[in-house]
Amino acid sequence: MKLSQLSSPVSDIQLWEQLKNGSELALGKLIRKYFNLLQNYGFKFIKDEDFIKDCVQEVFIEIWNRRDNISIPESVKAYLLSSVRKKGFAGKLSSEKSFVMNLPLILKIA
Repeated sequence: MKLSQLSSPVSDIQLWEQLKNGSELALGKLIRKYFNLLQNYGFKFIKDEDFIKDCVQEVFIEIWNRRDNISIPESVKAYLLSSVRKKGFAGKLSSEKSFVMNLPLILKIA
């Protein structure tokens, strides 16, 4: 085996496969590689840093919890970006819907 083969970085697909097999180390590597990128991406759509940070964390938690049933994406990066976008919009929509539904109560108290 050549030295270059020993030191070559593990691909995202290899990390995903390892994650599916229960490797917390692989999950950690994906988190370290993509967390900031995903946070910055989410912030482009929703200007709430704490909310986006929570969304990114939830995406990784859901991936870990569903690892036995989740398929291997063609692009891990694209899958993660899409997941954060969907999680962010769904979360904001849910919180806004909750606010609107509670608006009569809020107005009554005010």
